[in-house]
Amino acid sequence: MIELAASKSPSAVAAANEVCDRVEGRVAQAVQISDFAADLRTRSDEELKFHLANGRWPTDEERALFSAPVNAPTT
Repeated sequence: MIELAASKSPSAVAAANEVCDRVEGRVAQAVQISDFAADLRTRSDEELKFHLANGRWPTDEERALFSAPVNAPTT
């Protein structure tokens, strides 16, 4: 594995990573776990509908439009 890692082979980087993982151990990775259900409970119906329609959460500007009064057309 060390010879492969020291070579000019296309797989030299992968071999070097394997050697380092075995010698030094893998680097600890931080995992952030969010409470998705709690996040959903804090969202308004308008935000949830927006997310379903657009595949993303609304920006602050878009969220402000949810509570803006709608002017009724005059005839």
